[in-house]
Amino acid sequence: MRRTYQVMMDRETNMPYANVVHSEMWELVEYLSVQRTAVSYSYCETHFTVRFLHLDGTQAQELLDEWTNSEGCEYESTQSAFVHSA
Repeated sequence: MRRTYQVMMDRETNMPYANVVHSEMWELVEYLSVQRTAVSYSYCETHFTVRFLHLDGTQAQELLDEWTNSEGCEYESTQSAFVHSA
């Protein structure tokens, strides 16, 4: 099972985000692409910051919770593409 993540809101942009450890990031990216969820992400020394571009905080948290409880590649699409920002 994956670790649990808490979605927070960026005070400047009012955009939901979560800090995801490196070891789980690429599984999350795969999941988000299957879900067609638009995100941007940036690298930090200890984690990636993932910003959810078209979701509110509740929707982003629900999506992360679904991913946390999903198993591997058994993903079903429910929802746009991801964008990398340096």
